[in-house]
Amino acid sequence: AKTDIFAYLNCDGHKSWQGFRTALGLTFSASKVSGVLDPFGPENRQDLAELASFADTLLVEHFASVDIGNFVAVLSEPGLTRNKQRAQDCVYGVVSALYIRGQELLTQGDIS
Repeated sequence: AKTDIFAYLNCDGHKSWQGFRTALGLTFSASKVSGVLDPFGPENRQDLAELASFADTLLVEHFASVDIGNFVAVLSEPGLTRNKQRAQDCVYGVVSALYIRGQELLTQGDIS
């Protein structure tokens, strides 16, 4: 059951989502405050802008094809949905991309 869920979180089967996951890890591990990215810190604005651009591209190109229902099925019925797994169903990537996009909008003052 653990491996059923892990496929939706590691995103290694999809080149674009895998690249985004790697970029997130590098950006957050390079943050000066215990792995937390301060979106309003001037030293982080460029990193956040680059991640947000990457996130926008992924959301436009891949969000519609992500079947989050498969992930929900794996959570509710582990082991019964293995044959439904698809590389593009990167739930971690979608949630992270939406989060990064929201942080970028906050720094721009577009939402409060």
